[in-house]
Amino acid sequence: MDKSSMNILNDQDMWADILNTQPQHSVSRKKKTAAASISSAASLRQQAEAFQKSMALLLAGQMPKVSAAPAAPAPPKTPAYLPVRTTGTDRHVFANYAWDWFEKFKVPKLRPGTAMNYRLIIRKHLVPFFGEMRLEEITTMDIQSFYNQHSDMAHSSVRCMGIVLHGIFESAIEDGLCTTDPTRSKRLTMSRKKVTREALSLENAQDIINHLDRLELKDRVLVAILIFTGIRRGEALGLQWSDIDYERKVIHIQRSVRHVGNRGYIGPTKSSAGVRMIPLEPQMERILLQCKPSGTYVLGNGEFPITEMTYKRGWERICRTINMHGATAHVLRHTYITMAAAHVDIKTLQTIAGHADISTTMNRYAHGREDKIIEAGGLLRNMYGE
Repeated sequence: MDKSSMNILNDQDMWADILNTQPQHSVSRKKKTAAASISSAASLRQQAEAFQKSMALLLAGQMPKVSAAPAAPAPPKTPAYLPVRTTGTDRHVFANYAWDWFEKFKVPKLRPGTAMNYRLIIRKHLVPFFGEMRLEEITTMDIQSFYNQHSDMAHSSVRCMGIVLHGIFESAIEDGLCTTDPTRSKRLTMSRKKVTREALSLENAQDIINHLDRLELKDRVLVAILIFTGIRRGEALGLQWSDIDYERKVIHIQRSVRHVGNRGYIGPTKSSAGVRMIPLEPQMERILLQCKPSGTYVLGNGEFPITEMTYKRGWERICRTINMHGATAHVLRHTYITMAAAHVDIKTLQTIAGHADISTTMNRYAHGREDKIIEAGGLLRNMYGE
């Protein structure tokens, strides 16, 4: 054995590497940790062969080849409601500042669903219009041009865009990037277009109910929950078997499911008013009693709520099987509450609907009815003692 070989064998650090069966002895400590976790999963035979190979190379006066460090596991995908960061660094540029503001100030405190809506507004509407414009150069005229470009959209949608715009400029002023908020001018006007979702007629609603028995049981349960409770889609998907109180004939609404991508995430109801108790309708009770609970969720897969794709395929299957008269989950909710408005007082209706503000219930469902007005006339006729 030549002198160089002896020097190699006397190197204590190298011997420590060999005895630890770590051929990748020249990699960093961090990479050694990753390699060790992979090596621990290998068989003892493979480790022995690696050791013998290293020894043979050392005795021949050669350094063992360093293997490439194992690839780090792919990072988890960013949730859909987080922003895709822009590459620019100039904070005066609208697009850069808008994403920065969204990520730092809105994502941490908004519910995932609301954050996802903000992200969509910024990505699809605000950045394409204001993108490379500098914050201090954007004028009220530019804001009005933006609103004009979106005049075909519903007022509620454009108003949401205005709220996000105002938040961005309010923050930019505080950060000293501009001095005025161009979204605050009283001259600004936006679309007044309203999108109304018509409730089903009593005849069409009854037609759906009459044909529920043609559906598979899981599909029948979905439609029954929506048409007999008037709860929101997310609340229906979050419904657990423990929420059904057969003895008191009520259902407890306590959570909601929001899909981010395909996966369903459990979260709170739309507002604190969403946590409520609603009546268990007899026809729905009969359908639920046909089920044998196999998990936590009434509409779920074992311990998890169904995915977005499962819901969509289920709804397509329902529409192929029976005539849904163009109804969606929201239309069935609107139908139920509209029908209920003829039978219960407005405060009770507000509770059943889960509205935080009674004005929402009043504006949408407490329509003036001719028969009620005539009835009120009879009750009020002698109000002053005549």
